[in-house]
Amino acid sequence: MHKMLIEYGNGSKENISLKHNFKKGDNTRVIDLKGRKRVIKDISFWYDTKNTSRRKAVVHVLGR
Repeated sequence: MHKMLIEYGNGSKENISLKHNFKKGDNTRVIDLKGRKRVIKDISFWYDTKNTSRRKAVVHVLGR
């Protein structure tokens, strides 16, 4: 996983570098987003799929 781009409800965007190779079941670090309470409109991920089946990754995003 290279990076993720978060788009907020007000149109501003935040680019977060991840630079990590995940294996099945791995978790990322806790990512503290800038600002206080915000509405997240969209999250886009940039990653390479490195498996023989060419299936896309399944990404679960949790927040509070």
